[in-house]
Amino acid sequence: MTEPTIARPDIDPTFKTLLDAFPMTFSAADGVEVARSRLRLLKVPPEMLPDLRIEDRTIRHGEIGDIPVRIYWPAGDDEVDGPMPVIVFYHGGGFAFGDLDTHDPVARAHAVGAEAIVVSVDYRLAPEHPFPAGVDDCWAALQWVAENAEELGGDPNRIAVAGDSAGGNLAAVMAHLARDNDGPALRFQLLWYPSVTADLSLPSYTENAFAPMLDGDVIDAFLSWYLPELDTTDPKALPTPSCSTPRACPPN
Repeated sequence: MTEPTIARPDIDPTFKTLLDAFPMTFSAADGVEVARSRLRLLKVPPEMLPDLRIEDRTIRHGEIGDIPVRIYWPAGDDEVDGPMPVIVFYHGGGFAFGDLDTHDPVARAHAVGAEAIVVSVDYRLAPEHPFPAGVDDCWAALQWVAENAEELGGDPNRIAVAGDSAGGNLAAVMAHLARDNDGPALRFQLLWYPSVTADLSLPSYTENAFAPMLDGDVIDAFLSWYLPELDTTDPKALPTPSCSTPRACPPN
């Protein structure tokens, strides 16, 4: 019997024009700087960005220091009665590119949409700093936020983590670490299309191996840069490992 063909909608014409003008596909052989330079070309015009109070800082927690962060306060924060919720945001980019500037519009959108303080974290990137360097930075930043939320005008009892793609992976890992280390207590996690597995046999990988943006070569590059020694059982790298051990399995 012939397998049914999955009907897929066409790419939005405006987005297709953008992809044609700024191709994002590459391979590990191209080198990470090729990927980074292409992402930097995608910029939102400044006049389209919401005007917010913003501050850049360099933070430290424990033995992990020199972590750049960018803090956003929602519009009208000076009129808010009481502490505000705080979102710790981790940007995407395959663990290898992206920074405070490339994801500045996304961080602003979180501050506006959630009416919350946002702390965007500029964690170390692969391949110069493979796993677990980025995880260590993100965990240190989350603990710093929990300890300094009140100084920022935030509520230490209303902290969330958020991230897109690789940042979604890191946000989920932070939720696991917070659970396993008795805090910081998190109220919410917002995961935008998170990467939580390295099982390349899944339909989502095989059916989109030649996707116009995140194709097989790009995924291979990210994995080889971030996890040169892939360990699919480490929840700090892949927060939803297979149920080969009881601890990895969700409750019934």
